[in-house]
Amino acid sequence: MDIQTLRIDHKNGIRLSDFPTTIQDRPSDETLQNELIPKSVERLKELHWKLYAESKKGIVVVLQALDAGGKDEAISYIFSNLNAQGLKTNAFQKPSDTEKKHDYLWRMHDLMPERGQVGILNRSHYEEVIAPRVHDLLGEEVIPDEEDKESVWKVRYRQINDFEQYLDENGFKVIKFSLTCQKKSSVTACLND
Repeated sequence: MDIQTLRIDHKNGIRLSDFPTTIQDRPSDETLQNELIPKSVERLKELHWKLYAESKKGIVVVLQALDAGGKDEAISYIFSNLNAQGLKTNAFQKPSDTEKKHDYLWRMHDLMPERGQVGILNRSHYEEVIAPRVHDLLGEEVIPDEEDKESVWKVRYRQINDFEQYLDENGFKVIKFSLTCQKKSSVTACLND
């Protein structure tokens, strides 16, 4: 599988319809479960120990999916094999009253990993543009005076990209996965689809 075809550069503009939701000629579930995933997990463990020992950089793994889309299973199936001291797992919830008193990205800083850690976000700051837009919840939030309900989205998209660039420039790579599962029976089904 050529993962380069799955990488997206936000600077070039994105149309999700240009990307397939399934992988052609994918390995069988048996090959994935018995060969490819165990081999990849072993390599991931080696790399994670190096990251943890050096404590110079960090990694932020963002898992986005619909409810029951495989995020929890991916975390337990893959990341549970790593050194627990070098992991920071967070489930992104509705903002608390304290969080609502700050800008919408304020709460992200507390969820970020330390140097030497892999931070796993079960949902993320993308919820700040998904849920309010889909469910028309923006009226509950304070938006900049010069923006209206429609123009604020473009501003937030840019701010999220800027936030991720800030993390990257400070030694924290952001790796994002959008799980689009068609089958709900196993994590390998999600990884296949």
